[in-house]
Amino acid sequence: METATLRKTLLISGGVVGCLYTALGIFGIFWSGHWDEASATDQIVWVALLMGGGVGLLVGLRLLDASPWAGAVLVSLGGILGAMAIFWALIPVLLALAFVVLSVVYARRRAASAA
Repeated sequence: METATLRKTLLISGGVVGCLYTALGIFGIFWSGHWDEASATDQIVWVALLMGGGVGLLVGLRLLDASPWAGAVLVSLGGILGAMAIFWALIPVLLALAFVVLSVVYARRRAASAA
């Protein structure tokens, strides 16, 4: 995959998933029916994982051009954190793995082209 196509794929898919993670975290705070049998600790962990994952993913995408390796780390961590909150669904886990691979490949190509 060409570097420009790889960057575009990361930005679009990562932006959508990062916004969804953040929106789910915000929605989870106000969705009282979801928390009927959950403890306060479970609520805090769930919201923190989704919000942290979404924000980490979005910030990492912004950093990809300025600092490819720092951006790759944040994209990877954000994808993994967000997927941990909803691990029972297969798609977020697969997306997290894809973000890890794509961001590392992109960072390696950027580092190689800079050298």
